Amino acid sequence: VTHGDWVFLALAAVAGVGALFGLAWFATLQSKATVNPEGLQYGMYSQLRMMVTQDHHGDEGQPYPFNTNLLSVHVAGPGGTALFRFQAAAILWAVLVIGVW
Repeated sequence: VTHGDWVFLALAAVAGVGALFGLAWFATLQSKATVNPEGLQYGMYSQLRMMVTQDHHGDEGQPYPFNTNLLSVHVAGPGGTALFRFQAAAILWAVLVIGVW
């Protein structure tokens, strides 16, 4: 063990304890009974209705594939495509600036 390894060991210990607490919290949530089944059903139905799906080429109600290019496909309208193009241009600009620097 070298001089600075205790820092990484302490961080790993803190992360491990946090993960155990998170796992215990999740297990407690899963073991509780549903208090409002009607509200749960309504929430699941609303989530299904709000999902952005393909509605062309015979793919009625199917979600878009995970590898959909959001720079060129109007998934949520032209505004969404413009946003993703702006994000790509900003990332490209930042990479070029760092590369030239």
